[in-house]
Amino acid sequence: MRKISEKTLKESVFFSRSKSGMPVYVWPKKGLRRKFALLGVRYGSVDSKAVLPGAKSPEHMPEGVAHFLEHSLFDVRGKDVSEQFSELGASVNAMTTFTDTIYYFSCTENFEKAARLLLSFAGRPTFDAARVEREKQIITQEILMSNDSPDWRLFYGLLRSLYKRHPVRIDIAGTVESVGRIDENMLKLCHGAYYRPDNIIFVVAGDVAPSDVLRTVNSMPKPARSAFRGRPEKVVPKETAAPFRKSSVEKMGVSRAKLLLGFKEPSDDSTPEDRFRRIVLTGVLLDTILGATSEMYNSLYNRGIIDDTFGISYTAGDDFGYTVMGGDTDKPDILKEAIFEGIAKAKRRGINAGEFRRKKRKALGGFLRHFNSSEACATALAHFILRRANIFDYLPVLLGLKASDAEERLREHLCRSACASSVILPLKAKGR
Repeated sequence: MRKISEKTLKESVFFSRSKSGMPVYVWPKKGLRRKFALLGVRYGSVDSKAVLPGAKSPEHMPEGVAHFLEHSLFDVRGKDVSEQFSELGASVNAMTTFTDTIYYFSCTENFEKAARLLLSFAGRPTFDAARVEREKQIITQEILMSNDSPDWRLFYGLLRSLYKRHPVRIDIAGTVESVGRIDENMLKLCHGAYYRPDNIIFVVAGDVAPSDVLRTVNSMPKPARSAFRGRPEKVVPKETAAPFRKSSVEKMGVSRAKLLLGFKEPSDDSTPEDRFRRIVLTGVLLDTILGATSEMYNSLYNRGIIDDTFGISYTAGDDFGYTVMGGDTDKPDILKEAIFEGIAKAKRRGINAGEFRRKKRKALGGFLRHFNSSEACATALAHFILRRANIFDYLPVLLGLKASDAEERLREHLCRSACASSVILPLKAKGR
């Protein structure tokens, strides 16, 4: 296996490809008894329309297929594969995001058996009409429960204001209608198109020998041969730079109003390296101007406009990106204007270089804490790989950021013209 090292941090990751062509990454962590393994598929909810290899026109899959597949793979010939992991003393789970599907387990013993189980159930699934129908009922109930969640309605109300056509505006689980259109043939089609060795990564961290992990992977039967030659080509709908609409307002049974502001990132043709740097820079910028120790945050908190529910984050995929900020508040309109005023003030005054350096040190500390846990190591490593970035590039990118970079990013991204809001008001609102 090829060794990828970071001299400053004195850490190394080993890389190879399995006989089937699947990338395998191993991060040996001496002394960490708990081992963590992760299977990452570059297939998420936004991959709902694509030109499949050999086809001339795009296939529009029902929203929620990626999430449905995640659920379905745990059912192996009518038995829940989670029980087999439990018998090995391993804890297993999975999740679907906008861009990826992740399957993972952790254990202190029986690692090789658990790894073989993970690789086998994800690589050779079985689908039949009866089990698909049962799963439809389960997922439909999940969707209906989510629809009753104020925070869920708040978040997707914002995304549906920011985006008119992009599938990021649709719940990862899909809709009741779209899930109803999924059948075993659609699941087979999407599994064959996306669950290919060259579209999957296997990541392991813990007190393991890289050669042993690769030997385990290569001992597995070859995955079912895909009918497709090459990867699907995602079809991305065109979006304007401006939000689709400026606001979404609903009333629900909440005791306090909820506000989210979103700043839409225009689509671009940036390289993965440029996008990676932008993600790191935006994270430090947001913490500098609106983090818990910032002047703006403390002013809003001391005035009683926000509380500990207030948060801020930046999300970016290959063809979408947005910053979200907000929380519970009695005065959503006042909070919204106060944030705009604070951003305008930060643009006028510029970014304090000393404060920016402190936030960089905080980000560095958070990054280094990943190295104390096999789970954190594996998930962080996979996060970077799936975004076509090198985890060990984080340190030089972070240290190379300047306050002037943050000022430029502040001016171009946090603009009122790119902003939309989502509000949930109590059924008996006292005023906004």
